[in-house]
Amino acid sequence: MIFLCMPLTPACFIEMERTNPNDPQSDAFSSPLSSAAGQPVFYVVRTKQENSYTNFDDGYYKKGYSWTLPRFTNLGDGSVRDNLTGLMWASDANLMKTRDALYDTDDVAGDGKVSWYHALDYISKLNGEKYLGYTDWRLPNINELFSLINYGQTDMATWLKSEGFANVPPDWIWSSTTNAGVTTYAIGAAFNLGYFGMGAGYGIKTSHYLYVWPVRGEPSGQARIIQRTGQTINYYGKDDGYYHIGYEWPDPRFVNNGNGTITDKLTELMWVRDGNLMVTAYSSPTPFDQNGANDGMVSFTRSLEFVAQLNVDSYAGYTDWRLPNIKELQSLANYTQHLNTWLQNQGFSNIQANAYHTSTVLAGSPLIASWWGYIATGDVRYFFHADLCYVIPVRGGR
Repeated sequence: MIFLCMPLTPACFIEMERTNPNDPQSDAFSSPLSSAAGQPVFYVVRTKQENSYTNFDDGYYKKGYSWTLPRFTNLGDGSVRDNLTGLMWASDANLMKTRDALYDTDDVAGDGKVSWYHALDYISKLNGEKYLGYTDWRLPNINELFSLINYGQTDMATWLKSEGFANVPPDWIWSSTTNAGVTTYAIGAAFNLGYFGMGAGYGIKTSHYLYVWPVRGEPSGQARIIQRTGQTINYYGKDDGYYHIGYEWPDPRFVNNGNGTITDKLTELMWVRDGNLMVTAYSSPTPFDQNGANDGMVSFTRSLEFVAQLNVDSYAGYTDWRLPNIKELQSLANYTQHLNTWLQNQGFSNIQANAYHTSTVLAGSPLIASWWGYIATGDVRYFFHADLCYVIPVRGGR
């Protein structure tokens, strides 16, 4: 493995902007999942990190769309409905091993781990047999897999089992999304998700063997919380590019506000336009860059201090900048290309082809590690707080 790190009812609500975003005790207000004009809109969901371990981290703000409770309903027929997204999942997360062990002749026969191509072929097999009475099962795209993650849990496999799933593997699961940014391998690579560590990487389609977790349905109605991956090319079978499931992006996606900020019209998040503002505006040398390189790569603690300084300085006229949580950073992704190239083409500047800090800490080790996104390849991993990454502040959102 190569590692580079039933639809919602009208009663479902989202926690909106705090009256005072720097005061966690300030009561948030709620609003239906629609715009002021009554039109459906897209929301970034909460990470479910409820505890705050340091000022201005993910648990301090608790930004995003509140989860539906109960989150999952086991339908008792071999499927589980996600009440937040409206998606239906096979309740057995290693269905191939349980139901069709003889189908798996890849690597270790019968363990349910197959190549990417065989994963898609297996989904076709289920549809041909009308598994549970349905013919529209598919391999989930990477955003659908990400939607299952609870960043407040230390062990995702154990948590998902407690929510009604069975045989959730503590190892990597294929998505239908091709990593178009990886051109080293002519045979291609696809994204995958590991529930033991809750990170994402990519595997070589022909020579890596991962698990298969079927899903069906499409987020619809008010469940506007899974966005499209951006992939439109159909590489094989009924992959992500065949379906391009999810909330459609607005066009244009981003708007340059002309004051050093850029607004994502999909999420209504406002980002600092400069992907390395620390060096651009706070250099000679920057007081936050402790490695002496003056390159804008800092520790988790220094990244929070830098964002706090932007608020002291009222950067672009705002005092509510924050370090994005992991889902906010992921919301920027376009899986058709390197994220730094994509964002540069959308009006950002100085986007670095390396890891960016998020405010989401690692639940199992919250005082020493946090999550980051690797901009070049779309990977998600965790680093120790002392490790050095870049910083791109954000504010607002629905």
